[in-house]
Amino acid sequence: MGDAGGTHGGLYRPSRIGRELLVCSGVLVVAVGLEVLVAWFIDSNGVFLSGDEPTYIIQAQAFLHLSPQILSVAKADISAHAISLPANAHVSSVAESFIGPHGRVGLFEPGMGLLLMLFVATGSLYHAAVVGVLVVNTAGLILIHRRATMLTSLGRRGQVFLAVMLAAPALLIAISQIYPDLFSGVLIACAILEIAVVERTGKVTWCSSVVVAGSIACLPWLQVKNFAPAILLLAAFGVAVRRSRCPWRFTAIVGALGVVSWFLLLAYNLWYFNHLLGFPEPPVHVTATGVEYTLGLLFGRDQGLFVQVPFTLIGVVGLWLVRKQLPIAVIATVSSLVVVLVLNGTYIVNPYGGGSLAGRFMWTLIPALIAWAAVVLARWERAGRRLLTPAIVFGGVWIYQAIPILIGEHNYFNVFAQLRLWDPPGVSGWWPGLDRVLPQFDLPGQTFGTPTFGLSVELAIAAVVIIAACQYSRSGTFARLSLVTMG
Repeated sequence: MGDAGGTHGGLYRPSRIGRELLVCSGVLVVAVGLEVLVAWFIDSNGVFLSGDEPTYIIQAQAFLHLSPQILSVAKADISAHAISLPANAHVSSVAESFIGPHGRVGLFEPGMGLLLMLFVATGSLYHAAVVGVLVVNTAGLILIHRRATMLTSLGRRGQVFLAVMLAAPALLIAISQIYPDLFSGVLIACAILEIAVVERTGKVTWCSSVVVAGSIACLPWLQVKNFAPAILLLAAFGVAVRRSRCPWRFTAIVGALGVVSWFLLLAYNLWYFNHLLGFPEPPVHVTATGVEYTLGLLFGRDQGLFVQVPFTLIGVVGLWLVRKQLPIAVIATVSSLVVVLVLNGTYIVNPYGGGSLAGRFMWTLIPALIAWAAVVLARWERAGRRLLTPAIVFGGVWIYQAIPILIGEHNYFNVFAQLRLWDPPGVSGWWPGLDRVLPQFDLPGQTFGTPTFGLSVELAIAAVVIIAACQYSRSGTFARLSLVTMG
């Protein structure tokens, strides 16, 4: 995706932009096709509708009738056995709903329903919704890949390597789920990369302005908690524009679009929920249990970010490496992701998202961290490293993670919601053979997880990965082609 005044200071020719769009479109079609196969495979292993997914589909159907009221739609779905609903089901057991001053509406913000509306209109409710989330999530990840490539001047091998990082089995599973968490992370990452582009080039383009405006405008519509990162991203964009000495109209337009969108959402909430922030949620309280669940979203054997997608640690390294060159973008990233992490971790009323897939509450963190990993890959390229060696290591790790999934021994769903009892031997994690030394954060009262040494093991492994990534960017440190050293 070309940007006027990019790192090489020239305008991208229309022919180059056309080729880029053509290639990206082809990649999107192929990637979605492969992800449909992944979705079909996990569906055949019992991962069908779970948690709040039926509510989002029913909301999308209601919006097709130009109304957010879901009662008639839910009853019609029940009578027609739509999305595998039993004929004797009750509306309250099918969809999470709220009876407000103007009828029964879905419990959640309308963004996901509006996003899926055109896909659900095809008539194939569940499968159309799955294809819908696959398309929007994949398109967003492709945009992140291209903008991260442009920002870091990543070479061809580095671009392939970055694509390998995006092929994590845990992420491929998350992409197909009908939840707003991953797409929220995609929007946050897209906005952060545009802020970084503005900060690095000292110029603002309409491309950057449109992406940031669209991201901050849509984020709260997906989840009301996204008001926090949206406000932080708008502030960061304003600071980046001011420091670049570009015309103030860019900030004014982006800010105006965001505020108008937020005002409309607040009006929707006030009208249907009689509450500005939608369905009244319990306030955030920092307790020992909240700290435990927050740590679980980072290090938990089932839920953890650094367990499911361990190479997001490379993104943490990337943030550290550019903290002086791109301070605004780094601060925007850290603050946005931390606030999402804390809000999700301290939501102890429904730990880890209830009956959804394990790790849903940390999916929002993944896209931005993988985007910043491009900084490290670019450093490796400039150090003269051949990226085939680490790419083989990364690919081998993904294959190892995929084995229990392929042979049907992986537990997809939230352990806490399933068991409610402490039974570690009864649950398989993401890494066969390593699971028993990784901590679980599913038992209230065990703030730092159990087994007690598990967190120390993970922190030690993380330190090794971080040190290796930093040292590998120094041309004389390791043998150039040493697969053993990299492993």
